[in-house]
Amino acid sequence: LDSTYKKNDVTIPDSVTSIPYAAFSTCTSLTEIVIPESVTSIDNYAFSDCTGVVNLTINGSCLTLSETAFSNCSSVENITIGANLKSEIDFNQFPNLKSITVSDENTIYKVEDGVVYSKDMTRLIKCLPCLGNVTFVIPDTVTTIEDKAFKNCESLIYVEFPDSLVSIGTEAFSYTSVKHLSLPESLTTLSQNSFSDCSCLFDVYVKGNITTCDSGAFTNSYLKTVVFKTTVDTIDYSFINAINYSYNKDINVIFEGPNYFTYTGDDAVIDKRTITSGNYYLDNNGVLYLLNSDNTASVVYVPLNLN
Repeated sequence: LDSTYKKNDVTIPDSVTSIPYAAFSTCTSLTEIVIPESVTSIDNYAFSDCTGVVNLTINGSCLTLSETAFSNCSSVENITIGANLKSEIDFNQFPNLKSITVSDENTIYKVEDGVVYSKDMTRLIKCLPCLGNVTFVIPDTVTTIEDKAFKNCESLIYVEFPDSLVSIGTEAFSYTSVKHLSLPESLTTLSQNSFSDCSCLFDVYVKGNITTCDSGAFTNSYLKTVVFKTTVDTIDYSFINAINYSYNKDINVIFEGPNYFTYTGDDAVIDKRTITSGNYYLDNNGVLYLLNSDNTASVVYVPLNLN
């Protein structure tokens, strides 16, 4: 079928097990797609550019589901997933998505208050912007926030992270309105553009050792203050580099002390002062000291607002 097909729906027989390459591509008149339980494979671009589709129901196991199967189905608002689906769907390819319904019998997804998680609740996969969450408390089972999970949730101002959280994915909170972040001690990874284009983000509290941080994690965010809590014993170059790549170049970095920590990675600059890899530092009431080999200390950094 192609753009010459003018009906609003099409019935796929229960005898069909595979939907081939571009089978329904550019069928723009279609408003609903129902994949029967018999389907185990959907090939590349099978339903691509079906721009009129509003409702998508997948009842088949779809053991093989191409990432491009539903590319540019830009009008999809409602997705219903049956018990049998075995492959994950990229929900981010549907910009106008308003609801996701998942069978309780499904073994890979679970939906709580409109938010999609992995079945075991360890991965937060998608929170739809249309839910309008102003605050969001992430369950204490979650270890990973997936790519683009909260992207474009412009109403989101406050998010509470659990002590179980280990990683935050690419663009996970891009274009949200979060103002303050308290990153838990368990967090080790911030991916590319995790908090990019967060124009309201001013303060970040770091409780642990973030060992992997993309330089663009805070790109185009207006950071004013970064506080390293006393629980931090290692500060990695990648996180300092990400701070320096935010929109605001006059960031006040505060070290809560007294506390010793090791700096790792390449040399970095905080407010035009260099901190050097492999050295031990002491933070005391916000002032950062380098501990010298002769047991003396040198002042390296003084916060902008220190009285």
